[in-house]
Amino acid sequence: MRAYEEGKYDAIQCTHCGEITEAHHSAIIMQTNFKGQHPPFIEEIQRDMKVAIEKAKHIIFFGYSLPEDDFIYRSILASRKRMGIESPKVSVVVGKDAEAEDKWLKGDELENYTENYPESGFSTVVKRAIDIFGKENLRGYAAGIPNVFLKEKHADEKKVIELLRWE
Repeated sequence: MRAYEEGKYDAIQCTHCGEITEAHHSAIIMQTNFKGQHPPFIEEIQRDMKVAIEKAKHIIFFGYSLPEDDFIYRSILASRKRMGIESPKVSVVVGKDAEAEDKWLKGDELENYTENYPESGFSTVVKRAIDIFGKENLRGYAAGIPNVFLKEKHADEKKVIELLRWE
């Protein structure tokens, strides 16, 4: 009621933590899949995301760690293989590894990185993504966010295009 009085017409209170959630908090849907009551707008976002993911040619994990307990999205992503749909190209950009160079890693180079730094958050996400998509469809940027689109501490158009387009 308090949220409604404050003009938050699409707000719902989480039954677990008490946090007020609105439509623009759509990123939280990854964490709310197993909670009992979903507001209609979250279910609509989930349906739209499922369709978008199933048809995507390039998926970017940008700060998303593809957690092991996120069964719904892991199964949506893995279902493409079972349906015989060509696996999308996948880019992984999470956190920042101190040892990382400012470059995209692919194939054996990416696999070697994960073997040399197995405890890094980046390596963990890469391994999970390889399990779903295969290393031939994956590239990773271990230098993290915001470095993936910065050149000399300023946003760089070429680096943004390189992030979004994987030829």
